[in-house]
Amino acid sequence: MGNNINNKSKSNINSKARKLATAKAKALAGSNAKKKANEKSNSRAYSKKSSRGNIKVHLSKKASKKIFVVVVAIVLVLAICAGLIYWKRPDMFWQGYAWVQDLFDRNDNQSNPLTLGEGELQIHFIDVGQGDCILILLPDGKSMMIDAGNGSNSSTYLSSTLDYIDDYLADGIIDYMMLTHADSDHCYFIDEVIAQYDVNTFYMPNILSTRADDRISNASIAQFTDDDTIDTICYANFFNSALLEADAEIVLNIGTIVIETENYRLTCYCPTAEFWENNSLSTAEKKNAISPIVILEYNGFKVVLTGDSNEINEPIFMDRVGEPVNCDVLKVAHHGSETSSIPSFLDFVDCEYAVVSVGENDYGHPSVDTLDRLAARDMTIYRTDQNGNIILSITSTINFSLAKSE
Repeated sequence: MGNNINNKSKSNINSKARKLATAKAKALAGSNAKKKANEKSNSRAYSKKSSRGNIKVHLSKKASKKIFVVVVAIVLVLAICAGLIYWKRPDMFWQGYAWVQDLFDRNDNQSNPLTLGEGELQIHFIDVGQGDCILILLPDGKSMMIDAGNGSNSSTYLSSTLDYIDDYLADGIIDYMMLTHADSDHCYFIDEVIAQYDVNTFYMPNILSTRADDRISNASIAQFTDDDTIDTICYANFFNSALLEADAEIVLNIGTIVIETENYRLTCYCPTAEFWENNSLSTAEKKNAISPIVILEYNGFKVVLTGDSNEINEPIFMDRVGEPVNCDVLKVAHHGSETSSIPSFLDFVDCEYAVVSVGENDYGHPSVDTLDRLAARDMTIYRTDQNGNIILSITSTINFSLAKSE
């Protein structure tokens, strides 16, 4: 009986051992299964993460396409809006255009270097009595006229001026015509010149004539954004002739205008859009101050053309240009007026020669003070009232030809 008890005890022990071993095996198997499940889960998680990473890249490309589409859509909308504004409110359109142009002009004082030209460039300071008329013959065969007028509208000077121009413009074309401002001694003859020649491009003040011809379109009228107007007949004659000239381009004297080839450059520092907006034409000085100051460059020489610039816009010109300009020839502003050619301006342009366009007048032009300022800077002075028509020739050197000596 004792043996049976021992055998049973051993059997129970063995049974427990087997159960324990089975439990351990199951636990181990469960642990392994859980580990594999975790690994599989991690693998899936990594796979999903990687997959999401790819999706992210894919979405970025799609986003770029969407951004591109949005940008194109915005540009199209802006273009349509600009077209609608031009159609409904052309005055507002041109104000915006002038503002954008002025914005770019502020950062556009860099110029490309010019190459030497082989031809001759001529500047004719035509004797029109008390007034201004400049004819520029460029080396590529093109021509430019700046102003044409005599203060008393002299028929004698008109005839001699037209005859003189005809001697040099055999092709009947003036490529560029600029009116600096609306004074009669700068524009009295200009409509007569337009009547005899085909003008390709006009550069003119941003001022509306109150006597505009009814045939001029509303869109053309709306280009002129300044609040001031001019009521004179002589300005109206120019204004209407320019805007009715067939196939001519109209460019308003706003901002910086550049006419250039690889050999020559004319940089026209016109009133900025801000200046036009803030400067009224309430005085003669303010009317004169809208005159562009032009720097003509050819073969290393520089000529400064000034219209009737004065103590208002000469400092503005210096601020815009920045560094002093080493020039050679100065067309003295406003017929040698005392309020023009201020000392700092003369030092800034630093010219060797001066040309004064002047005739018999009651204004005291040229002023003794102005002539003294020129002489103090050792400038050689030529005057149309003393020398007649004055021709400046530029090749590899500069030379003056005079119709008559003093």
